[in-house]
Amino acid sequence: SPYYGYLYVADYKNTTGAPKPIHIWRPENPAEGTGAATYVDTGLEILTSGTALYDPFAVSVGPDDTVWIAEYGSGIVSSAPPVPPTGTSVASVPQITGVSSIRGITVVGPITGAQVYLTGTSTYAKKFSGSAPDPGTAGSFSQDYTLTVPVSAGPYGNTVDLDGNLYIVTSSSLPGSNAFIKIDPLGNIVPFPSPIPANFIRTSDAASSGFVADKSYPGGGYLYSINRTYSNTTNPGDMAMRFDLNGNYLDGYGPSLTTPPANYTALAIARNGTYGTTDDLGNVIHKVSFEGNGAYQKIIKLAPFLVASAEATTANAPVKSSPTAVEGVVYFGATNGLLYAYTTADGNPVAGFPVDISAAVGAAVQLLGRPSVYYGKYGKAIYVTTNRGDVVKVKPDGTIGWAIWSRAGTSTNTATAPAVTSDGWVFATINGKNGVQLLRIDELTGESVIESAVLAPASGSVSNPAVDGTKVYVGVQEGSTGDLLVLNGVDLSPLATFAGGEGVVAPPHVNGPDAYVGTMAGNLYKINSANAALDPSFGTGGAAIIGEPLVTDAFVKPAAATTFAPGTPLYIGTGKGKVFEVDSMSGTASVLYDTTDGTGVVGGLVLNPASGTIAFGTSSGLFYQVPEGVHAAQVFRGYGAFNGAPTYDLTTGRFLIGSDDKNVYAFSCR
Repeated sequence: SPYYGYLYVADYKNTTGAPKPIHIWRPENPAEGTGAATYVDTGLEILTSGTALYDPFAVSVGPDDTVWIAEYGSGIVSSAPPVPPTGTSVASVPQITGVSSIRGITVVGPITGAQVYLTGTSTYAKKFSGSAPDPGTAGSFSQDYTLTVPVSAGPYGNTVDLDGNLYIVTSSSLPGSNAFIKIDPLGNIVPFPSPIPANFIRTSDAASSGFVADKSYPGGGYLYSINRTYSNTTNPGDMAMRFDLNGNYLDGYGPSLTTPPANYTALAIARNGTYGTTDDLGNVIHKVSFEGNGAYQKIIKLAPFLVASAEATTANAPVKSSPTAVEGVVYFGATNGLLYAYTTADGNPVAGFPVDISAAVGAAVQLLGRPSVYYGKYGKAIYVTTNRGDVVKVKPDGTIGWAIWSRAGTSTNTATAPAVTSDGWVFATINGKNGVQLLRIDELTGESVIESAVLAPASGSVSNPAVDGTKVYVGVQEGSTGDLLVLNGVDLSPLATFAGGEGVVAPPHVNGPDAYVGTMAGNLYKINSANAALDPSFGTGGAAIIGEPLVTDAFVKPAAATTFAPGTPLYIGTGKGKVFEVDSMSGTASVLYDTTDGTGVVGGLVLNPASGTIAFGTSSGLFYQVPEGVHAAQVFRGYGAFNGAPTYDLTTGRFLIGSDDKNVYAFSCR
């Protein structure tokens, strides 16, 4: 739609005696759609007829871009096109009349076959069905049901799931009171306990908005309650809460919390503007004001919480490294050379962190690769590489174990994660002063360093190492060429070369006797790791032909057997934004999900081992969650560019990913 992301605001201005318009705002950057960070006033308006104090009051947008407007005082529900066909304004056309005190409206379906759900302060819920030829022509609508709901005031906002269930928010000043009432498609109230935490004190005005998280899943999604307060003394600001569609409270923001997250702004909303809405990607529009300077605020979701930020120090820096979550702590590096560690449950910094890696190596460096956290032969430690090719060991208390800087060079693209073996060796791939090399380092002392021959010139790039017993696999790329190299794990001498110069940017997936590696030419190879030879039974001569640049490593469920059974799927991401599912035995490949984003999968894919959900980010700031075997995704939009792969945190059950906007975000797993 050319109007994707437009924002329509019912502005009643707290005045009487004159009709008030619907203001139309659009994303400042139209390409961002509903994920827009900022909006601008188009100067266009939809005119309404009501002159009462609260007219117009509520607004909804149908799937055909029809704008629906509810007037509190006049009891009129009218429709209008998304923008004026000519000039700067267009008059709305009444479709339903005689409904008193309308506070909430949700419309399902196009105007040629719409269902209109209304709620209001005379404690009612109503559903109308009907049609009109177009938004500018009056049609015919009849009432399907009406009922009185058991609330003391309101109800206010409402939303409808894909099964036709209506959800309405109650109004109460009591802490811990029920937040929602559910009504089935026939107009029956359904038992729906939805208690909220006692520390959220709800005031006399509350508004709800709903979001069906995945259009392909009937009944799937979240409910939001945005609660306004008029008092700036006893309970300043507003609160927003999130529930699942079973009525379970999930999370929320508000001044009742001890430390509201940094991306929440406490507001004292005057009696104007919207009650709150959500877009189709789960972003919560909190307030739009047309008094004063016309402020616009947005809570970027209650689903992705801000877990940790590189802004915790005076050096603000993008998070380009993939995070690593271990035992309730997330580790990540930033372009300011600091290694951070935060608890995933509450976002508190771990004692001893951040660690200044630049100071450890005596030069200003950036951390672009994933920190490797291992329990090696000598205990737990964190290992990182720098962009210029240093390798550093950090102890759990934040002190430096050792730092190897003598091989660092002028290249600035090392973004790799070291590997540690149980017999006490660290393997690290770097682009240093000699070019691309593999290093073998004593885990305890940082000494006894063995260097491979130069694997690619300094103008090239290198993947993470993948260690399989006595073999180490390394992918290299130089321009449009490069290979998968198999090296001896003891002396780092070359054993074999694969991929025929096709370029390899991600390490192979090694699982027992099999190793899988993708190339930039779009081929996925299967290698017998025992004899370092291609498996000719896989695909065509050992390669599954994907046809798009393969930019992530392949993976299977962690619970998979060491020898894959026929049909066990592999998953791999491409530079054109697709996730492929590949039969690990036959090499048969099919598209599991196509983002149509155009910017490609970045960093890698990660799997929730419990649900089978695959997650990944893109450089355009979109985060995808795709259930295993399902050709649909939940998409979150509106963040800075993602650069690395996400990680799955077993402690909280959330995905974590770093962003160019200097944050690490946590997404509740669907």
